[in-house]
Amino acid sequence: MFFITLFIVFILILILFFIVFISLIISLFFIVFISLIISLFFIVFISLIISLFFIVFISLIISLFFIVFISLIISLLFIVFISLIISLFFIVFISLIISLFFILFSTLFFIMFFLLLILLKIFYYVLPMFTVLHSGGQRGESGSGGGGGQCVWYDHCGSNSKGNLSCAYTGPPKPLTGHGLAVLNTTCPGAVTEDGQLNTCCNGDQAITLSHNTAPLKMFLTRCPACLRNLRIPFCYMTCSPHQADFIEVVNKEPATFPNKKNEEMVTDIKLHISKDFIDKVYSSCRDVVSPSTNTRVMGIFCGKWGAAQCTGPRLFDYLGNYKENEYTPINIQYQYLNDPSQVPQDVLPLNQTVQPCDKQLGDSLACSCADCHSACPLIPDTWDAPDTWIMFGYDGLAVAMALTAILFSITFLVIFAYCHKRNKRYTKMMMEHRMRHPEELRTAVGRRLANLSTTQAQYTGEDENSLLHGRPTEEMPEIVMQDELSVGERVTNWTQTTVDHLFTKWGTLCACHPWKVMGIGLILALSQCGGIYLWQITTDPVDLWAAPNSRSRMEKTYYDQNFEPFYRTAQIFIRPKGVESFELGNDTYGPVYNMSFLVEVLRLQNTLTHELMAVVEGEEVHLSDICNKPMAPDNENCNIQSILNFWQNNATTLSTLSVEHAKKCMGNAFQKECMGTYDGPVLPHVALGGFLDDNETLSDNPNYLKADTLVITLPINNYFNKSLLKPALAGRKREFNKFMLKYSQDNELTMDIAYRSERSIEDELVRMSKSDLPTVIISYVIMFLYIALALGHTNQLTRLLVSTKVTLGLGGVLIVLVSVCAAVGFYGYVGVPCTMLIIEVIPFLVLAVGVDNIFILVEAYADLERTEEDTRPQLIGKAVGAVGPSMLLSSISQSCCFFLGALSDMPAVQAFAMYAGMSLLINFVLQMTLFVSLFSLDVMREEDNRFDVCCCIRQNKVEKDSETRFLHKVFETSYAPFLMKPWVRAVVIVVFMFWACASVAMVPHIEVGLEEELSMPEDSYVLKYFEFLKKYGCVGPPVYFVLKHGYNFTDLDMQNKICSHLGCNKDALLIQLKLASQIPNRY
Repeated sequence: MFFITLFIVFILILILFFIVFISLIISLFFIVFISLIISLFFIVFISLIISLFFIVFISLIISLFFIVFISLIISLLFIVFISLIISLFFIVFISLIISLFFILFSTLFFIMFFLLLILLKIFYYVLPMFTVLHSGGQRGESGSGGGGGQCVWYDHCGSNSKGNLSCAYTGPPKPLTGHGLAVLNTTCPGAVTEDGQLNTCCNGDQAITLSHNTAPLKMFLTRCPACLRNLRIPFCYMTCSPHQADFIEVVNKEPATFPNKKNEEMVTDIKLHISKDFIDKVYSSCRDVVSPSTNTRVMGIFCGKWGAAQCTGPRLFDYLGNYKENEYTPINIQYQYLNDPSQVPQDVLPLNQTVQPCDKQLGDSLACSCADCHSACPLIPDTWDAPDTWIMFGYDGLAVAMALTAILFSITFLVIFAYCHKRNKRYTKMMMEHRMRHPEELRTAVGRRLANLSTTQAQYTGEDENSLLHGRPTEEMPEIVMQDELSVGERVTNWTQTTVDHLFTKWGTLCACHPWKVMGIGLILALSQCGGIYLWQITTDPVDLWAAPNSRSRMEKTYYDQNFEPFYRTAQIFIRPKGVESFELGNDTYGPVYNMSFLVEVLRLQNTLTHELMAVVEGEEVHLSDICNKPMAPDNENCNIQSILNFWQNNATTLSTLSVEHAKKCMGNAFQKECMGTYDGPVLPHVALGGFLDDNETLSDNPNYLKADTLVITLPINNYFNKSLLKPALAGRKREFNKFMLKYSQDNELTMDIAYRSERSIEDELVRMSKSDLPTVIISYVIMFLYIALALGHTNQLTRLLVSTKVTLGLGGVLIVLVSVCAAVGFYGYVGVPCTMLIIEVIPFLVLAVGVDNIFILVEAYADLERTEEDTRPQLIGKAVGAVGPSMLLSSISQSCCFFLGALSDMPAVQAFAMYAGMSLLINFVLQMTLFVSLFSLDVMREEDNRFDVCCCIRQNKVEKDSETRFLHKVFETSYAPFLMKPWVRAVVIVVFMFWACASVAMVPHIEVGLEEELSMPEDSYVLKYFEFLKKYGCVGPPVYFVLKHGYNFTDLDMQNKICSHLGCNKDALLIQLKLASQIPNRY
């Protein structure tokens, strides 16, 4: 029997494929034929309208064109003729005058040219005699002979903690030779002339000290020679210019500290008069120079508390010359910026030199690249041109087109429908003459078809429901169609349908004859499939869920992670104070997060997380210091904590000592020594603060961090591509972090509004959501079970209530659906296809809906059968299965195929869902054709034997069975179908559907593509609050990497120049193109 069953299933599959193939061929033929008819109609109709419009419009256009064209031709001919006459006269006259003028001008030009050559020759030999250090002032300086100029210092007399100090000296400049001259020539190119002699106000030691003090400038600015040259000019002239007294005024002198200079004084404070225009130009040439090591502008380091955003020329030099704030300045320099000549003191000549623009070459000094000089970059638009949208009549073009399509279709359809309806009235009269039913009976016939209550008995001679449905009497149709009159396709279709019906009838009869055997075999096979559940794999990582392994983004991320290790795992906390207002301090307004009490409480929380919170995993204690990112290790073992409390080095004493104005100073320049975090690195204000941006405002170079109302604590955790290197304690630590933060936020909800997440928060919430949905699944199945039991069991007699109910059958049907889901999961557990939480949550409902539908179809088909005394129970069940089995088979296969086609998606979550759903529906159909049919046969046997449902051991006295018509059948037969078949209702339905379809098409371009993380979270998840805070108050997005893969020849200089961004690189190098692209807002 088992092999017979297998053979029958094999035959069914072959027949099924044949049916599907024939169906596709016939469907394609009808689709093409109907499409051609409709297309031809619309082409003819619309062509006529458009043609009439264009004929009138083009006729007017052509007429106007010929009138204007002929007028222009005549006018042009007249103008050309007159112009030629006048032009010839003026050409001859003016040519004579120009020729005479050109001869005189050429003669004078050649005379002046020869005089200029003579003067240049004279300067060429005379100029080297006046060798000086470029002063750029309005006075001449003496050459090597030592004439002119006055010094303010010479030689070293002492030192302090920051460097050597010069001796006060008011004499003339002295010659500089030897090693000191070479050092000065290297430090200040162009100061020494070809003859190698120079009178200066510095000796060799001072020249060497100057070289050492300007070394940091060279270290940061060597990538931009123009900036380096310009920024060294003030220091070179201040140290060695032979005309120091013209622009330097000594403010303070102290006794010398060197033993050999006891009777002398050293200069500790000076005023340096300098042109403000010169200072501004120097700053402008250096403003855009970047520091690759910090990924910030160099001016952020050189400008002290102002940082790069608020830096200006005067602020730059004020910090460089400030003895108290700048730890590299041995002398205090008070820069006096002079721009108005009337403000210049008597006997003072402000220092003013030629400044080299960063995008221009000056002598041997090269220009800077685009990466370090914005003016050297090509011009780019401030915004990029988005794709043009289709506009029609001032509205969305697609929406207007769909509206016009719906209107034209509706008008055309209504016209045709009205014509056909009027024409069909003749058939109504003919039907009445042939004693046919009234058209109202046509709607009743349709209702009976929809309610599955059609009868084989004819009401009148020569008349059946088919004649009514076709709207014409049967006398016009042949009574019998001979086999020879059928086409090949009709024969194949008829044979296929008959064979499939026969096979299903036989199968139903077999299951009804041997219900226990079929149920036993089916349960064994199903339960063996369910055993694979123990082998299934659950995927909760969002990357594995939503990014295809072969997608470009996933492959590029994997390549980066393999070669550079993944980005840090992060734990992040957003904290907003409650009941705290902004306050005034000095001339500034500080946001609520700068409240000292609030900062103290947050510091306590932060120290608890970093020092006290721990997890015990496998008997080991794990603290944050065991897994955190330590960029300065092994020299510094402190964790990288991005929090403004790190401005005070996470120390409560320092926090209480320094006011919040210290935070303002650090936010201006986070690279100041006193602002560095405990890990010896900067704290980035835009990472550690939130809520300082207004609505629709983006992060700029100079945001107002003082407005912040949200404090952010970010804890980077080490991450590895090799997951085995991730300590098991990491999971335990993150769990403890989530538990602690949940309790802390609940305990402090009156004073703080807290949102938080760790790296594993999303995975944990997905698991929690799947577990929390289990009661929902159970309740849904219970409700569906009750519905099936009540809906399938129907009677109008209370005496048969316990017999006619279908509790056992309903319970069995629901269990079969559940077993089919488990069997599908088990099957893919054997195969090794990972499962997702989406499958556990959705597929039970999907299969339940389809399975319950099939249950009702099968039971209703059995109830509607015409019974005779010769029909046995197995035969009747076989007829019912044969009647609805083929349609259930086609429906199940079509649904499964649709889901299996969804498995072609590259998204792993969608792929897994489609595969599990398709297999669940197939298994559900197989189980319903075996287990449910057998169970249904047993239930029919019980009911015929008048046994109680559930308690089948109890038999009721025989009661005559009632014959009732069910409620839903009455609704479809007497109300819904007759109403739907009314002419005006049918027309309205078609028109409404057309407008609905066109509206749907018009809305397609407005669908936003994307999958936000918060959509996957349950409504009560704490992660949703974090996502809300991140969008509202955060201003830092995910990292972006540009990686050059292996195989690129980095040793070739030409290949290097195609990548780099500093001096000497190609103008279209990779890094320069990335910089230009980053300057176009809202494009990338």
